[in-house]
Amino acid sequence: MELILSHENADFDAVGSMLAAHKLYPHAIPVLPERLNRNVAGFLALFASVLPFVEREDLPDERLTSVILTDTQQIPPFKGITKRVKIRIIDHHPLKKPLSPKIEYEGEVIGAVSTLLAERLQVAQIRLSSLEATLIALGIYEDTGSFQFSNTTPRDLKAAAYLRGQGADLDMISRFLDLPLNSAQQGLYEYFVRSLETRNIEGYSVMVGATRIDERMGELSVVANKLMDTFDPTALFLLIQSPDMLNLICRSGDDAVNVAEIARQLGGGGHLRAAAAVLREIELPDAVVQVWQLVTTQIQDSQHILRVSDLMSYGAKVFEVKTPLREIMPLISRLGHEGYPVVENGRVVGVLQARDAYRAGQHELSHLSVGDVMVAGELTLKPDDTIAELEQKMVVTGLGQIPIVDDAGRLIGIVTRTDLLRHWAHLHPTEDAGLRISLKQFKKTLGAPTTDLIQKIAEFAEGQGSGIYLVGGVVRDVLLKRANDDLDFVIEGDAIEFGERIVEALGGRLHVHRAFGTAKWILEGSRIAGDMLPVHVDFVSARNEYYQDPAALPIVIRSSVKLDLRRRDFTINTLAVRLAPTNRLGEILDYFGGLHDLDSRLIRVLHSLSFVDDPTRIMRAVRFEHRLGFTIEERTADLVETALPLVSRLTGERIAAELDLQLAEDQPEQAMLALSRRGILTAIHTALLFTPEMAEKFQYARDKFGASSALYWHVWLTGIPVQNMLDVAKRLALGAGVIRSLAVAAELITHVDELSQPELTPGEAAALFEGKPETALHAAAVWLHGSLAEKRIYQYLDIWRFVQIAVSGETLRERGLTPGPCYTRLLKRLRVARLNGEVQNDQEEFALLDRLIAERFCD
Repeated sequence: MELILSHENADFDAVGSMLAAHKLYPHAIPVLPERLNRNVAGFLALFASVLPFVEREDLPDERLTSVILTDTQQIPPFKGITKRVKIRIIDHHPLKKPLSPKIEYEGEVIGAVSTLLAERLQVAQIRLSSLEATLIALGIYEDTGSFQFSNTTPRDLKAAAYLRGQGADLDMISRFLDLPLNSAQQGLYEYFVRSLETRNIEGYSVMVGATRIDERMGELSVVANKLMDTFDPTALFLLIQSPDMLNLICRSGDDAVNVAEIARQLGGGGHLRAAAAVLREIELPDAVVQVWQLVTTQIQDSQHILRVSDLMSYGAKVFEVKTPLREIMPLISRLGHEGYPVVENGRVVGVLQARDAYRAGQHELSHLSVGDVMVAGELTLKPDDTIAELEQKMVVTGLGQIPIVDDAGRLIGIVTRTDLLRHWAHLHPTEDAGLRISLKQFKKTLGAPTTDLIQKIAEFAEGQGSGIYLVGGVVRDVLLKRANDDLDFVIEGDAIEFGERIVEALGGRLHVHRAFGTAKWILEGSRIAGDMLPVHVDFVSARNEYYQDPAALPIVIRSSVKLDLRRRDFTINTLAVRLAPTNRLGEILDYFGGLHDLDSRLIRVLHSLSFVDDPTRIMRAVRFEHRLGFTIEERTADLVETALPLVSRLTGERIAAELDLQLAEDQPEQAMLALSRRGILTAIHTALLFTPEMAEKFQYARDKFGASSALYWHVWLTGIPVQNMLDVAKRLALGAGVIRSLAVAAELITHVDELSQPELTPGEAAALFEGKPETALHAAAVWLHGSLAEKRIYQYLDIWRFVQIAVSGETLRERGLTPGPCYTRLLKRLRVARLNGEVQNDQEEFALLDRLIAERFCD
C-alpha cells in the first residue's frame, strides 16, 4: 500500500498538493491529516464526497510499502511507517537537515508545493475537474498570499494560470481564503485592536500583542491576518496563552523582518512573511520581552536596512525664501527639476515645487516670493534615517524630493522619487527571466578545461551545502565573448574554510588573507591541474565594504552576495552567475542593471559617491571604456569631474598600480590620452601629461620592442622635463631603481648631439651605453627616432654589447702583470680596439696586448 501524507493543521497547500500527487500517482491513497485549518475543513465538508481523500481509520489493513510526503519534511507518527518503508518527500521549503539515503527528496524553493505538482500535471497532460483545479489553486493562492508574498515566483503565477484554464473557480477561491471571523476570533480581534503595542524600529512599524484565553482556540492565524489588513504594520507578533500552551503567531509585510527566523529561534518555523511557534518553559511577560528583543536586533542588523545616505545626491540647487519668483523662473525652466529646497539663514524651511511656481506665473503672481508658494512643514530627513522613513515622508508630504539636512537643519543633499524607484528596481532584479550562461557559452569563451574546472567547483560547493557564484569581470567578458581566465568565486559563508576543504579534497595549495576573507587556490599540484587552466582561482566570502574616509582603503564586513556585488565599481562588473545548486548553474544575477549597460555599452557607477569612496575607480573607468569600446555614462562622467580633487589623497603606490594596469592593456595610448583630456593626470601631479606625440612614441616602441608596461613607463615619463619627471616619479613612489633608470634614459636623450657626432667611434659610443638598463636604452632610442644616436643604440643592443675579446685576466697574469687597475684599463683598451676594427682577430689582439705592455701602457 502507498499513501500520500502531509502535516497536521493542514492548509490548502498541504491538501491541494496531496490531491495533485494522487492525480499523478493514482495508486497512492491521500490520507487526510487529523487536524485541518478551518477553511480547509469547511471546503472538505462540502466537497469531500467527490474527492479521493480518506480518513486514517478507513484505510485497508495492508502492509505499508511507500509514502509520498507533501509540503513538509517531518515524517509524521503514522502506524506502519518503518525503516523499510520507502519515503518520497515533495516540498517547496529549503532542506532543513541531511536526510537518510533511503529518503528521496524532490524539492525546489518556490511559492507553493502545489505549484511544483501542477507543473507536473501540465506536462503529463492530466485532465482536472473544475473542483480539483480549484483546490490545487487554493494551495498556491494561500501560500503566496494571493501572489503578494515575496516568496512568489513566476512559476507560481504560470501554474495558477494553467489551473484557471482547467476550470479553477476564482469566486470559490476568494470565498475560502477570506472567511469571516467566528465569535471567539472576533472577540480576540477586538481585544488586540485596543491593546496592540506599536514601536517604530529604524523606521519600521512593529506591533506586538499578548493575551490569555480560557480555552484553546483554532485558526489564530486568521486573527493575525485580519489585524495585518487593518493596521498594515511592517510586522505583527501575537502571543496567546491558553491553558496548555503559549502560541506565537508572526506576520511580516516587509523582507526587512524575517518572521520565520524569529519563530525558528523560539522553536518554531514558517515562511519569510508568515510563521508560528509554540513557546515552552517561558512566561507570557518574558515572551513579550524576548520577541521585542529578537525583532529589534534583526531589524537593526538586517542587510535590508539601507539609509537615506545610500540614495541621496550630495548638494542641490536651493532658493532663498525671500527671492521673488520672477527672478528664478528662467533658471527653473532651464534646470528642469521637479522641486528645490528653500532656505532661510542657511536652514531648510521648505520645498518649492516647479509646478507651483509655474502655476503662480500663469496667474500673474510671479511677484510673490519663494516662501509664499513653497511647501512648508516637516519635510526633511537626515542621512541616517531609513528608506522606510523616506517612503513614509514622501507619502505623507506628497513630495517627490526630500531635502536631507544635518542636525542644524543645513542642507546636505536631496533624495528624489527617481532615486527611490531605482532602489526598488535594484531590490527586485529580473533574476529569473530566463537569462543564464550555458556551459556551451562558457566552453566557447573560456575553453573546455576551464569550464570543467568551474563545474567541479560548483559540484564541490553543492556537496558542502555552500552557495557559490562566479562574479566580476569573467561574467562580463563571457557575455561579451571575450577570453578571461581570472576566475573569482563568491562564497556565501567562510571562503577560507571552503578553500581549505577543496584543497583537502582535490589538492593544490592555498594562500589566505584573513582580514579580507579571501583564499587563493593554487592549482599546481592539484588533481585537476593542466596547461590550459588558470594558475589559480580566488574564493572570497560574500562581503560588504565601507570607507571611513574618502580615498582610504575599505573596511570589510561579512555580507550577502547582493551586498558583495553592491560594493563593486561599475554596473557591468556586478553581474554574477549562480553555480550551486547545480540544477540552477548558469543563472545570471543582475541587481544593478549590468545587463542593460552591457547592451548599451556604458560604464556606469553604482552610486554617486563611488569615486569619493575610491578615486582609483576614475582611472579604471577610462581603462574599461577603451578596453571594451564602451562610453562613460553622462552622469558618471560628471561624477568623475567632481571627484578629481580627491585623487591627490591617493598614495603613489595605489595610483601607480592602477596606471600599471592601464599600461598593460593592448594599446594603452588612447586611454592615456583620455586620462589627459579629462584632467585626471594633472590631478595626480600638475606636471603629468600625455600628448599625441607620446601616443606615437608608444606605437613605435610597441612595433620595435614589443608591448611592455616597463617600457611604456620609460617612454612616457622621459617625455617630461627631467626635474618634473623626477618629481612625478617620486609622487608615484616608483622606487629608486626605476627612478635611476628613468634618469639614465633622460640623460641619454639630452645628449643626442654628442651621440650623433659622425666622428664618434663604436668604442666611444659603446662606452656611453655600457652598464645602462636595457629599458632605458629602448626608451632613449624611441625618443631619438630618426637620428644617428638611435642607430648607435641599436648597434650597441644588436652587436656591440656582444663583442668579446680573447684576452682575460689569466692571460695578463701569464704575461707577468700584477693584478690591479691595470687589468681593467688593458681589457677595456682591447675591447675598444675590437669594436673600432683596430684588430680583426685573436692574433692581432694578442699582438696589440704585447705592444701595449712593451709601451708600459699602465704606467
